[in-house]
Amino acid sequence: MKTYKRPKTILRKAADYIEENGLHKEGFFLGSKDFRQFAYGHPCCAEGAINLMGAGNPATFSKVSHRALGMMRKSVGDHVSTWNDKAERTQAEVVAKLREVGAG
Repeated sequence: MKTYKRPKTILRKAADYIEENGLHKEGFFLGSKDFRQFAYGHPCCAEGAINLMGAGNPATFSKVSHRALGMMRKSVGDHVSTWNDKAERTQAEVVAKLREVGAG
């Protein structure tokens, strides 16, 4: 799987991933109790998709994915995982915010 080196690119690619594969809540990805079980195409949360695009695995952080998460945190005013997991948060909102921050 290709990973990316620029935070804004990571955010845009994370948006594409969630749009294509679905949004997950309460964990990095569907089935995230065992991080070795990740298969490309599983729904991911925003943080998991950012890590996937920056480090190659939803549960693995890299320097660049950490920078992308910082950009999102600044924009949403909370931890990305907390923001993502709110009951009212929709897939469309997450995708839109990732694209907005990735374009800025």
